[in-house]
This record gives sequence, C-alpha cells and structure tokens, in this order.
Amino acid sequence: MLVFDDIIRLEADGCYTKVIIKDGKNRIVTRTLKDFEDTVPKEKFFRIHKSHLINLKYIKEYSNISGNFVTMTDDSKIEIARRKAPDFILKIKTALNVV
Repeated sequence: MLVFDDIIRLEADGCYTKVIIKDGKNRIVTRTLKDFEDTVPKEKFFRIHKSHLINLKYIKEYSNISGNFVTMTDDSKIEIARRKAPDFILKIKTALNVV
C-alpha cells in the first residue's frame, strides 16, 4: 500500500507512473500522473512539470541558475517548467510562511 508521506516524487511514463518512494523500493503503477495529481494532498504535492509531481517535503534544494530546478532527497534533479515556476515559488514561500 502506498502512503503519500513516503512518496518522494511521481514521474509520468505514458499511461504508467513511476512512483519513487523514500525506502528505495520504487514502483510502476498503471495510473496516469493526472490520476495521482487529482488524488494526492494539494498542500503537500506540486506538479512542477508535465511529467513530474513532487512531494514538497522531500525537496533538498532549489536553484534558479540557468533555469529553475529542484533537487530531491533521492538526488534527482528535476527542471521546473517555466510557466510553473511562479506558482511553485509562491507555494514554497507560503509553506515556509515567508510571504
């Protein structure tokens, strides 16, 4: 059983979704990323790209040098889509009570 708090990120793969879990036991699920986006808690997850939905809890680093990227705790570096960047930054500031 998948627990949302254990999910680091979700990555689209056609009609499948790769679920990257903190215990390292990744799974491939026959659900689209959109299905997950509609199911996960909106305050904990953010779709930063058409193929990536991340758990904000597992962000290790954010960089806006040569584009916008996040590094997750699994050391994956994921680009933030240009049109998603302003909403992402606002989401992070709100989560950190910086606004």
